[in-house]
This record gives sequence, C-alpha cells and structure tokens, in this order.
Amino acid sequence: MILHYLKFAFRELLKRKLYSILGISGFALGLTVFIFIVLFVYHEFQMDSVYEHHERIFRLIDVSDNTADLDFNIGQILKDKYPEINLACPVRQKTKWPFLFQTKENFIETESFISTSNDFFNIFSIHILKSSNRIPLSDDNSLVITQSTATKLFGSKDPIGQTVIFMGKPQLTVTALISDLPERSSFKAGLILNVQNQNFRFGKIEKNGKIINPINIFIQLKENINVSNFTKQLNTTLHNYTSNVGIIILQPVSSIYLEKSVKGNFNKEGNLQLIYLFVLIALLILSLSIINYTQFVLAEQQSRLKTICVMMSHGADFRHLMAYCLTESVLALTISFGLAIFLVKITFPFANYLFNGVLDFSNLLSWQVLILLSFTLLFVLAIVTIITVWKLKQTGIRPIWRDKILSTNRHIGGSIMIVFQLSISIVMICCVIGINKQLNLIKENNLGFHSEHLLRLNPPSTFHNFETLKKKLKEYTFIENCSWSNGTPGYINLEDIGGPEGEQFKIHGIGADLDFVKTFGIKQLEGRDLLSSDLEKGCLINETALRKLKYNHLDEIKSKSETGLSFDIIGVVRDFHVASLHSQIEPTLIFLSQTDISFLNVRLKPGNILWQMSQVKRIWHETIPDSPFNYTFYDEYFGSLYQAEERQGKAITVFSMIVLLITCMGILGKIFHICFIRTKEIGIRKVNGAKILEIILMLNKDLARLLVIAFIIACPVAWYIMHKWLQNFAYKTTLSWWIYALAGAVTMLIALITVSWQSLRAASRNPVESLRSE
Repeated sequence: MILHYLKFAFRELLKRKLYSILGISGFALGLTVFIFIVLFVYHEFQMDSVYEHHERIFRLIDVSDNTADLDFNIGQILKDKYPEINLACPVRQKTKWPFLFQTKENFIETESFISTSNDFFNIFSIHILKSSNRIPLSDDNSLVITQSTATKLFGSKDPIGQTVIFMGKPQLTVTALISDLPERSSFKAGLILNVQNQNFRFGKIEKNGKIINPINIFIQLKENINVSNFTKQLNTTLHNYTSNVGIIILQPVSSIYLEKSVKGNFNKEGNLQLIYLFVLIALLILSLSIINYTQFVLAEQQSRLKTICVMMSHGADFRHLMAYCLTESVLALTISFGLAIFLVKITFPFANYLFNGVLDFSNLLSWQVLILLSFTLLFVLAIVTIITVWKLKQTGIRPIWRDKILSTNRHIGGSIMIVFQLSISIVMICCVIGINKQLNLIKENNLGFHSEHLLRLNPPSTFHNFETLKKKLKEYTFIENCSWSNGTPGYINLEDIGGPEGEQFKIHGIGADLDFVKTFGIKQLEGRDLLSSDLEKGCLINETALRKLKYNHLDEIKSKSETGLSFDIIGVVRDFHVASLHSQIEPTLIFLSQTDISFLNVRLKPGNILWQMSQVKRIWHETIPDSPFNYTFYDEYFGSLYQAEERQGKAITVFSMIVLLITCMGILGKIFHICFIRTKEIGIRKVNGAKILEIILMLNKDLARLLVIAFIIACPVAWYIMHKWLQNFAYKTTLSWWIYALAGAVTMLIALITVSWQSLRAASRNPVESLRSE
C-alpha cells in the first residue's frame, strides 16, 4: 500500500510541476541558508573545545582590576605550591602592531605570534611534527613555527636548525615544527617564542610598588578537582606567596572567545551580537520557508478533495486517508532536504567566504547539528500532520464541501502569512540599504589627512639611516614629499599625559621630522609648524586635544604647566584619525624627534604606481640590502579595518535576496492557488464582458493592501535593528526616510510583477476552457 501511495504521490507532484517546484525548492532554499548559519553558530560555540581535556583548562582572571594580565612569577608559584595543578604556562600574544621575522631570502610581518613556555604544548594538545630536542623550546632563543609559516619562510627546505632574525636584533633558531593551530582555537600564532627570555615578555608595569611583567596565565587542573573549592583555596592562600594579585577567578578556556572582554585579553574574540543576528535571520528564513511549504501542502491537499471523497466512498477510513496525504508530504519534504544538502555542497565555497572561512562541511555529521536538523524536519512534518488531520476532519463525502473549505482558507490565515513574509522582506532590504550607506560613509569619510598615494615604508628595527633613505627618495620627481616618524596614523606606540591635576587624560604621541604635517596633508589651524629649534621642546596638538584641555584657541594657553604636557604647544592642527571610525578621534600631539624612528612616510605624485613602486623598491635595496621590501599604503590599511563589516554587509545582502526570493515564491504559489480556485469565476466575468486589466486589478488589489500593512509593521522594526547595529560606530550615517520608502517600493514592485505575471496568464485564458465542464 505504501508503494502505491508513493507512486500516486509522484504522479500528483508531476501533474502540477510548477507549483510543486515552488513548494519544494522554496523550502530547500530556506533550509540551505539555515544549515549554513547552523554551521557558523556551531563553530562559534565550539571554539576552544578542540583541546584534549579542555574542561580542565582555565585562565586566571584578577576581578579586582578585571584583567587577565597577572605577574609573570605567579605561574611558577602555582606550579610549585599547588599540587592540584597539573600544568601551568604564561602566554603573551602580540596583536597590536606587526613584528618582522625574516630570513636571508624571505620575511613575515605578523601580529600573530606567542611567547610562552614548554607547558603550552601539553596544555593545548599541540601536535609537534618535528623537533631537534626533547622539548620544543630548548633554549632562550628557540623558535617554534607552524607548517604554514615554515612554507612562507623556507619554502621546501627543512626548517629545523634554520635561523630567523626577529625585528632585526635577536637571531632565533628553529627548534621545532608544529601543525597549524586549529581553526577552532582562539589562539592565533604562526611562531612561538620562549618566554623564559626576558626580552620576549613584552611589557612592564608597576603594581603595588613593584615592576612586573604582565602576562596571561593558563593552568590545567588534575582530574576530579572541584573548581569552586580550588578557587576559594587560591584566594585564601595565594596572597601568602605574592602581593601582586587581587581576587582570582578561574575562567574556562572554552568561554574566552565569547565572554565579555577583560583587559589584557589578546585571544581572538567572537561577536555574540553577530551570532544572535544570524540566528534571528536563520529563524526568519526558515519560518518563511515553512510558511511557503505549509501553503503548498495545504493547497495540494485542497486540490485532492475530490480524490479523497472518492476514496472515502470506496471504503477508505481515516488511517488510509492520513497515509495517503502524509506520504506525499513526506516525499516532498525528503526531496526538499536532499535538494538543500545538494545546494549546501555546491555553494559551500561562496558561503564560507561570507562567513570568513570558518565553516566546516564535516560538522554536518556532528550529533548536535544532526539533532537540530532532525528536530527541524520533524517540526515541519508535525505541522503538516496537524494540517492534514484538521483538513480530513472537515472533509465529508460530498464534493460540494470543497468550495466551502477553499473559500474559507483564502482570507485571514493566508493574509497573515503574506504580511509576515512581506514585512521580513522590507526589513531585510532596509538593513541592506542602511549597512551599505554606513560603509560608504566610512569609505568616503575624511580621515583628516590625504591617504591617497601615501605609503609607509617599514625598515627593520636595526636600521637607523632614515635621513639617507629620505634624501635618495626625494631626488626623484615622482616623490612629492617624505617624512620619517615614530608612530603614524594606525600605529601609535607613544602616549603622554595631559591636563591639570585631577583632570588628566591620555594623549597619543607621534615623534616626527619637520616634514610630517606637509607629507600627510594635515591642515594647520593655529600657530605655526615645527621648526628645528623645537626639538624635544615644542609640539602640535589636534582640535580634540585642545578641547580636552578646555581651551578654545591657542592664545588662551599661557604656560606648559597649565596643560600638563611634556612639551610647549606651538600650533593646532585639524583633527585626524589614528584608528578606525569605530572610535572617536582621540587627543594627539606631534613633536619633533630624532630618536626611535620607526617608519618613513612617502607621498607619491599621481602617475604610474607600478613603475614608481619599482623605483622605491630599488632605492630600498640599495640602502637596506639585507632586508626584504616592506611597505603599506595608508588607504588600503584603513580600508582593511572594515573588512568584518563589509563581509557582514555582503552576507546580509545575500540573505535579503534569498528572503525576497522565498517571499516571491510564496506569493506566486498563493496566486497560482487563487487563480486555480477562481478559474470559473474569471471565466464567467470574461463572458460577461470583463476586460483583462479589470481581472488583473481584481486579483492584485488584495496584495496591494497587504503590502501597505506590511510596510507599516516593517518600518519601526527596521529602524530599531539598524539603530542597534550603528552603535558599533562612533560616526554614524542618518537613517533617512527614503531608506524605508525605497525598501517598500522595491518589495512592492517585485511582488506586484510576480503576481501580475500569473494574473495576466489567468485573465488571458479562453473562458470556454474553464466553463466547458459546467
């Protein structure tokens, strides 16, 4: 009997091909997006659970200062004094500025390296591929590198025993080769240094009158240790061994990625808001797909009422009818699921790009994902079952009931579903327009200096002959200007304290030569530019610094003691950005300096960039022959700060197109069904003289009314979502009225075109075809 029902179900699906395609492919498309977002969310919540015994790994947090940076010496104290701890290691990750690692042939400028001890490899289950010693970090100048880093630095050579120059100074020896750190690890590193070398502890601060090396400390507890009791023990006894600690909590390693940031955290951080946004989108798209599929099932069953009545007249009972109806529903659902998996497979590379390469197709087989997908399909099947039972309870032997049932379905339930679908479409289009408007604002925003044709040369730290390099470059006519500096926009590494006692604030510092302001094109507002006599004495400040000092004009400042700065203020320049537009412009000063120079900034004249860069590279190799050519264009750098937002914008755009497509498929399916129901009515109207346009308007007027209702609902929802998203930026676009009007107009236009196409087909049919059976 089941085989008979399957054969009959296939025949019925093929009988109305277009309608079946709309129902099945609509659900498959929504399920495809749902699967991709499930894979993304699964990845985010599984971060740092890849380590063996990850449930016993913790990071120490000092909640007194809300910091993960503790005294370096605490790590050894924990190992020596607490037998409950199996392993402990200090970890310092560098993330703020790029550092240079180079060989004679190649170099890497990277932020992703770690300074730690040998216990790190055991705590975090690091796979050591090759080692020259029993332990990876065998001496103070040992260097452990990953496979991908070894390929970049040494190509096909065996990296073990090779030497690498770090920032032009210490010569490191590669003592071990490890696998790349897992994608689901919040640690990011291609190189690992030995923290026992004091030069690799990177930073000193004063705490409780003592100078300490601040660092993250990770521990692995032994089995069956009660974490709560051990934490109490730590807070009771740790003060006996060190005074440089407050109240300690143990943070599980698996919570680092998504928990609120603490000071001193350099691990990769997730974005809970983004996860929630994608979860919301997944649920909305799945809801739209379920609505479409439910309408498809409902319409299919309504079109079968005569068949059902014939079956009942021949003795079929309720069980037979349920089996008949559900067989077709399960078949359609199975085809949809198979099509969804096929779409996931063929579109995986593009989706992985949108999700920043974090998706893993094999996660589809994880028990959590399988349970969720199974529950989703069972939920849809349950809805279909409820509808089927309800429909069969209403169906009797008399086929005349068909018209009654069909006519009652056309109203409230279907209208609510269409309003919901249209509202979601309008909200998504509003978000796409708003996101792109904000991204355009970011790209077109005035940075306060001219970033076009401006590049930064990054010599090794051992290079000090900046003036010679500058003179050689200025001999060429395509070089408009040059300036060396300690720090630049995007790479500030000096700070001063400004303001009177009690109202002090941090101010960024840039040490530079006399040509800095001219090279960057920063506008002078008051006072004068730097002169040779201002060396280590005078400085320029930006407008924000002047306001922070509570002055309106330069001439109001009487003495250096009023400002609290280390320099006399000789001029004020226009505000310029030293970071992304996620944050406000901060107080900044520019002073004349000849020490600790880091960069050479070069402004090129408009022209053949490739040829100009080849000449700059030639001069570089003449002046710094042992160092690879290393440079950065400022416009590219500042553009790269918004890659996450651009990727989010592309993902939202794609999802919006899918939402609109699913909505159109649902509306088209609905109008197919309405035209099927009203075939004879349309025929009678045409026989009585109705024109095609009148029939089209009759079929479209309900949709137009529903579009207006959807627009009224969608506007405040879209405003709220965009308002929350814009909180991530210090400089925000305005949510103008035309955003909502345009979104509503686009949705209305596409929906009406979709409906009018089928309405025209129905209105153009020969009325004889629909009335000949009467």
